[in-house]
Amino acid sequence: MSNFLKDIQKTIREDCDCEPIESVVIADRMGYYDDGDDRTVPKEFIGKPVCFGNVRDYFDYEYDTGYGGADCNAIYLYTKSFIVFVSEYDGATSINCIPRNPIACMPNYL
Repeated sequence: MSNFLKDIQKTIREDCDCEPIESVVIADRMGYYDDGDDRTVPKEFIGKPVCFGNVRDYFDYEYDTGYGGADCNAIYLYTKSFIVFVSEYDGATSINCIPRNPIACMPNYL
């Protein structure tokens, strides 16, 4: 188990050079299994860019990062230089980022 908000903040701090968050887009589902999850973000924040400060508290929950389906909100979070997103590899969930624009870097598998 891990905390979704803390994992987002860790990615911003470690991989995105502590850049301020410009906005976030949130999917209309909670993971793969349960649309009725009590951690679901209100509909007025779904599917469009919103201020992270308006939804930050909705991401402060424990989720399972182990093998199986995603147990957290699907998001695209934007900083000036990066896009942060939820990824899965072989069923394990993590928070990752990629450059927002072309830059000199060493690409990795998503």
